[in-house]
Amino acid sequence: MKFKKKPVVIDAIQWTGENGEEVRTFIGEKDCIVPIDSPIPLQQFAYMTLKTPEGYLNAQRGDWIIRDANGDFYPCEEEIFTTIYEPIVDLGALLVTASKRKN
Repeated sequence: MKFKKKPVVIDAIQWTGENGEEVRTFIGEKDCIVPIDSPIPLQQFAYMTLKTPEGYLNAQRGDWIIRDANGDFYPCEEEIFTTIYEPIVDLGALLVTASKRKN
């Protein structure tokens, strides 16, 4: 028997290693396990640890951090992420932009 994955909309951000504060804001302090008062900037860490329902998981640079429908966070390798997910195009924003160009 074959199965198809149900369409699910998620929020996600890719950790580049250079956007540590943006990622920390996306995740929130309670779910991003990096020493808050560490003198080492988040950008210098090789990985960050996320609190998930399954326990603590590490996200490497280049991994995507996914927030699922329940508000839980998970790391996902880029290759897997790009195979499973695609960006959602905001058609409303595109229409507004196109109409502004006409005027």
